[in-house]
Amino acid sequence: MQYRSRKKLEKLNTSLEERNAVLQQFAYITSHDLKEPIRNITSFSGLLNREIHTLENLNAGKDYLEYITSNAKVLNEIVGSLEIFTKVSFGDLEREAVSIKEVIDTVRDNLQQIIEEKNGTLAYTNPNQVKKVLFSRPMLILVLQNLIQNGFKYNHQQHPKVKVTVKPQGAKTLFMVADNGMGIEKAYFDRIFSPFKTLENKSVTQSSGLGLSICKNIVDRYGGQIWVTSDGKTGSTFSFVV
Repeated sequence: MQYRSRKKLEKLNTSLEERNAVLQQFAYITSHDLKEPIRNITSFSGLLNREIHTLENLNAGKDYLEYITSNAKVLNEIVGSLEIFTKVSFGDLEREAVSIKEVIDTVRDNLQQIIEEKNGTLAYTNPNQVKKVLFSRPMLILVLQNLIQNGFKYNHQQHPKVKVTVKPQGAKTLFMVADNGMGIEKAYFDRIFSPFKTLENKSVTQSSGLGLSICKNIVDRYGGQIWVTSDGKTGSTFSFVV
């Protein structure tokens, strides 16, 4: 009984340490990353107000308005992603037999607009016909949608391509999301999974910088692994096992 009690206490302490780490990340996010778009909105609002009153440079006024709009979108993305981030970090884990094909079809429908806008192609291959995975359907949709969307969003090719491959790996299932984008240098492999770390300016991409962190958080909580491989030149492949 003492042994079981000690193990239970160790498990509880580990869980508390993990949640404290998440709370520290949350505190950093709210105190640091939210300030940047707010500061930009305030600054350019003041400049826009000055130009409106003088009516001397309407073109500059339009530029300031675009900066304000862009930063407002970033702020909205951050707030929305924070909600998801906290739910993933502290919510209960649910498992069910999830149809992989149905999830892929849902993600394809959800991302149809960006695929068409980018003139892109989304391919799906499942050579071993793995039909289901023990996971959470909403969480699997969220992970795949983030990874696939990034494959198009950060892709400057004339015809962006993203390919999702599913394979069995022992008792688990391997998902690979490969794109033909610019690639990622090895030095950034770990950094991109940290909250609010992006390789491009947030105001340009209008990204919260939480997408990959959310993916890692989900996969970790379900006892899986997620990683990226790339030569830094000819695209990237994000893989995760659950």
